[in-house]
Amino acid sequence: MALHLDRLRLQRVGPPATAGVVSLPLPPQSADRLAVDHRCAAWQPLGHYERDGSPRRVLACIADPRGVPETLGLKEVARPSRKPAKHPWSATTRITREKLEFQKVMTFAQPDHMRGAPVEDCASVESELVLAYGGETICITAGATGPGGGKCVWQNVHLERLWSNAAAASVRVGGIIYNGDTYLCADLYIVLYATGVASVACHFVNTRLHIKGYDFRGLPFIRFSGTAFGRRQITLPRDGMQQQFGLFGLNLDDAAILCSDKYPGRLECRGNEADWFPVSRVFNPQKVRGPAERWDPGMARTVRFTMSLGAAPPLIARYQAPAWWYSVCGEPWALPLLPVQGRFAELAQITVDDLRAMFRRGRFDAGCAARGDYVQSQQVGNDGYTGSSLLLYAISRGDDQVYADALAYCYYWADLAVDHEEFTVHQWIGGWPWKTCAYMKFRDLVYGYLETGDPYLRDTAENVADVYWMWFRANWPRSAIGRDMFPTADWAVLRRYFDSDRGRHRTHQLVGMLRDVVETRGTAGGQMGAGPHAGYVDALYMSGVCMAACLDMAEAEIEAGNGDQLDGLLDLLRQLHADFIRDDMPLFPSNMHEYRPDWSPHFTVTWAMIAARIYPVLSRIWPKSSKQQDEGMQALYRHAEDQDAWPREGRYCLFPLQIGIHDAFVLGARLEGQGILIEPVGKPADWALQQVVDTPWGSLSVRARQRRGAVEFAFSAPEKFPIRICYQGKNGKSTSTGTCRL
Repeated sequence: MALHLDRLRLQRVGPPATAGVVSLPLPPQSADRLAVDHRCAAWQPLGHYERDGSPRRVLACIADPRGVPETLGLKEVARPSRKPAKHPWSATTRITREKLEFQKVMTFAQPDHMRGAPVEDCASVESELVLAYGGETICITAGATGPGGGKCVWQNVHLERLWSNAAAASVRVGGIIYNGDTYLCADLYIVLYATGVASVACHFVNTRLHIKGYDFRGLPFIRFSGTAFGRRQITLPRDGMQQQFGLFGLNLDDAAILCSDKYPGRLECRGNEADWFPVSRVFNPQKVRGPAERWDPGMARTVRFTMSLGAAPPLIARYQAPAWWYSVCGEPWALPLLPVQGRFAELAQITVDDLRAMFRRGRFDAGCAARGDYVQSQQVGNDGYTGSSLLLYAISRGDDQVYADALAYCYYWADLAVDHEEFTVHQWIGGWPWKTCAYMKFRDLVYGYLETGDPYLRDTAENVADVYWMWFRANWPRSAIGRDMFPTADWAVLRRYFDSDRGRHRTHQLVGMLRDVVETRGTAGGQMGAGPHAGYVDALYMSGVCMAACLDMAEAEIEAGNGDQLDGLLDLLRQLHADFIRDDMPLFPSNMHEYRPDWSPHFTVTWAMIAARIYPVLSRIWPKSSKQQDEGMQALYRHAEDQDAWPREGRYCLFPLQIGIHDAFVLGARLEGQGILIEPVGKPADWALQQVVDTPWGSLSVRARQRRGAVEFAFSAPEKFPIRICYQGKNGKSTSTGTCRL
C-alpha cells in the first residue's frame, strides 16, 4: 500500500510552543525508514508489531526554541541516526532527611499494629527529585497531609531512567508516603523536552503495601522548591491555572478538571518553596458522603501538569495525525479500511456530546461519566469502554476537546474504577460493591498508554489482565461463560499492540474454553455463577459479547498472518449467531421471559449496538458468512428505525466504538494506488444518503441510490482521483467528482 507521505500533515493543536508531541501510528516495517521532518525530532516506541522489534506506535517529540511549526510531515531516510543524544536536562534524587533509628512498634503476628505508629518512632529516609536545566534547578517532592493536618513527604525514593533522544528524555521517580497512620504511594512520569519544558503525570495510589490495603486519610500535594517562590497564596482555578515564578513556569491546565470554585485547589507559597494541593477533598465516586480526606483501599488519583525551567513557556503542543493515516497503519481495526461517517454518524456525535455532558468536573473524581452522585443514578457512561470510544471518535473527527476528555476518562478508569489493592475492577452497573469477571475491562488503559507512554497505565492494564485470567481459570471448568468473555477482547488488544507470547496463548486458551462450552452445551450461557447469581441462564447479550470477543481475536490473527485460524473461529461464530438472533430469549438473564417482541427500548438499543459492530465485521472478514450477515443486518436495521431512542437508551460507552466500526466496515473504502477502492456490503436502502470518507486528498462524499435494478453512485471531493467500485460481483470505475452505475 502506498503511504502517501506527500499528503500526510500532522496538525498542531493549541497555542505556539517550543515543544510538541504526537502519539503516532506507523505502518508495518517502516520505522527504520521514516522520521519526523524536523531538525530536532525523535521518537520512542510504545507498541510493536513484533515484540521489541518493529514499532507500530511511537511517542514522537519535537523541540524547537523558535517555536514548533503549525504542521509537520514524515520523511523517508536512508538510515536513522543511532548516535546517542546528549540531553540538556539532568535528573537526580537527593536525600533531605535521614533517620535510621526506630522503635519496635509491632510483632509479626499482629500486622495491623503497623497502623498509626508515631512518625518519630519510625525510620525515615526522605528525598526530593532535583531537575537541572541551563544552570537552573527545581526540586520536586510528593507528599500528603496526615492526622491533625501535618505534612509528610515520600520516602525510599528511586529514580528510573526510561529513555532519551535528541528531542526529549523520560524518567520515572517514586516513593512511599507514611503520614503517621497509613501509606500512600506516589510516582511521577516525566517527559523532559530539550527546550526546558516538561510534562508530568503524578500518580497517588493507595495500594497494598504490607498484608492488606488500609484506608488513607489525607490530601495529596506536590512541593516545588527553589529560589523563585515568595510568600503568597493562590486559589485554583480562580487565580489562574498558569503561574510563573521567576524562571520556573507552572501550567496546571491539565489538572483543572480536578478543581472548581466549589472544590478549589491551592498553591501555598512561602520562603523558597510552594506546596500545590490539586484537590480540597477526596471523593469515592459512589460513596460521596464519606469523610472528606478518606481514600478507600485501592483508590488512586493522577494529577497531570506542565512546567518549564528557563525562557520557554510551560506549553506543549499536541499534533494530530489525519484519520486516514491510522487506516494505513492498521488502526484502530486490523483491516485497512478508511474512517467513514455513515448511517450512524450523527448518532455518534449526539452520544459523544451526551457522554461528555455526564462528566463530573471540578472535583477529585472528575472524569466519571455518570448522572448524579449515588449508586441508584444512571451509570451507563461508566460501562468500561468510554475512554477508547471517545478516542476513536476524536481521532476520526480531529476533535481535540473530545480527545482531552477521552484521556481524562482513561486516567479516571485507571485510578478509580480499578482497585489497586487487588487489581480487580468495580462494576459500575449494579453499584460500587459489585466486582465480576465480566467487568474486568482494561482496554481504556491500553489506549491511554498508547497516547501518553505513561508506564502507570500499562502496568495497571497488565495487572488487571492477569487478575482477569486468574479469576477465569480459578472457576474453570464450568458450563457457562457468557459475558465473562468481555475482557478476552482486551487481551486481544494487548496481543495486537505488544505481541506478547502470553497474550497470544491466553487469547487462544480463552476462545478455546468458549468453544468447548458452546460445542458441548450449544450456548455460551450467562456467566460464572450459581445460586442467587444463576450463571447457567442463557441470554442474547451474552452471545453477542462472545461474538465480539471472537472478532477481536480474528483481527489479531489477521494481523499476525495466521489466516489458518479463521475457519475454526467462523464455525464458532455461526453457533453463537444462531443464539444471538433468536426471538424467544431474553437479552439479560435477569429479564427472563421478556423476549424480543416485547423488549423495551433499552433492550432493543443495547442489542442493536452490539449487532452494529458484529455483522459488518463478520461479512468483511468472512464473505462466506453472508447468511448470518443478512439475518443480523436485517434485525439491526429494524431496531435502528427509531434513532431518537438510541441516545436515551442502551449502554452509552459502546456507541461511538461500535458505530465507528459499523460505518467503516459497511462502506469498505480503502486506499488503492493513487485512488480509492470501495466494496460496500448490505443493501443500498440501508446505507446513509451521504457517506463521507477521510482520504489523503480530503473528504470524499459518496451518495448511492438503487434505481431501475441498478445502483447509482455519485462522488464529490476537493480533488480529483480515481475510484474503483466492487459490489455484489459487479465492478465499475469513476473519479472523485464523477458517477458510476452498476
